[in-house]
Amino acid sequence: MIDTTNDTVIYSIDVRPGDKAPIGSAPNALAVSADAKTLYVANGANKAIAVVDIGKPGKVRGLIPTGWYPTAVASAGNGKLWVASGYGFGSIAPQAQNRKGRSYRDRLGVVSLIDLPEGRKLRDATAQVMANNRLVASGETVAANHPVPIDRGHPSPIRHVFYIIKENRTYDQVLGDLPQGNGDPSLVQFGRDVSPNHHALAESFVLLDNFYTPADQSALGHKWCTQGYASDWAFKYSNGRNDGNPMLSAPNDALWDNAKAHGVSVRAYGERGTFTLTPPGATFALLIASTGDPLVIPALNRDGDILSDLVLPLFGSIAGSESLLVAFEEDYEPKALMAEAAHGTAPSLHGKNVANPMAMILAGAALLAYGDERSQQVGRAVREACLEAVSQGVRTADLGGHSGTTEYTDEVIRRVKSKLEVWATL
Repeated sequence: MIDTTNDTVIYSIDVRPGDKAPIGSAPNALAVSADAKTLYVANGANKAIAVVDIGKPGKVRGLIPTGWYPTAVASAGNGKLWVASGYGFGSIAPQAQNRKGRSYRDRLGVVSLIDLPEGRKLRDATAQVMANNRLVASGETVAANHPVPIDRGHPSPIRHVFYIIKENRTYDQVLGDLPQGNGDPSLVQFGRDVSPNHHALAESFVLLDNFYTPADQSALGHKWCTQGYASDWAFKYSNGRNDGNPMLSAPNDALWDNAKAHGVSVRAYGERGTFTLTPPGATFALLIASTGDPLVIPALNRDGDILSDLVLPLFGSIAGSESLLVAFEEDYEPKALMAEAAHGTAPSLHGKNVANPMAMILAGAALLAYGDERSQQVGRAVREACLEAVSQGVRTADLGGHSGTTEYTDEVIRRVKSKLEVWATL
């Protein structure tokens, strides 16, 4: 609760389903009743609406079960509540015609009109939420001598953990042929003949045949595997993205960071890289305020696209520069090259003779720069011709000119020919 007269926090409301519940309720949407006495909170990860008495402090009166991952809630009046569940019924929703398999893209959101429960009905609804989430508070018991401790401080015989992550395959696709597990052999695609090491590990150590997380695609799965929780941003906006965007990370530490913080030794191979920034404070924002000093900002593919889109307009046009990918040998000699325009395609400009071809032409020049002496000379001529043409006023509309694609290209060709003829006489 925030006092907007002085922007101070008066108190916070804990909407978890119980004091022992871990982080991960993912409250992400709010609605207030018409009398302003009740707050409805969409707890995405709990698949529930928390009913909160607005007081000091606020108190959770109960929980209402919803579809998968509620992302919007609104009071409908007359004792009813609108709830939009972003993941609906998941990929088990009715299958589309002419489809033989299922994908996370098959899930559809659902909108529900829910009767607001009171009294005993709210208590029953709360118990249903507990059971749906398999929380200990629902009455589920833990077997004696269970190897995985439920609460902090409980004993465990486990001393060493080898954590191997392999993505994009279901249990049945790989281990469904193991008779020890609850699998479906008809769904096996990579059985023992293809994955003998996987089978050997499962049979020698542990078989997790009924281990589930609420992740149906890669970007979510990596967070559940490495952090034990995926943020509401990842659920609502990532949808298949799996890159270096910091918003994809949950608010808690990765498993190995948490282990190290508690004095447990860890060796991690993969899942999170180490990027070196030069200088240490180099960021996208620093590009705007930079005095001209060179910056090295390592970025994954999508972030590199954003970076080029940000930087190039500072110098005139997104179509003003090429992009070069270089693969090196161990002695750092170039092994393979790929050049392209830093911008993407522009289908809306097709056939209109208005697109700026400068980046594509410069991409060709960049490749020539890695060839023999003659190729390097031609590459130099092409680059100089591109820049000189712009300098002399032969520009497409994005650079404030009136030339078309063909006119600019013809001017570059004319200048390249002229340069090569002159250089041949020297």
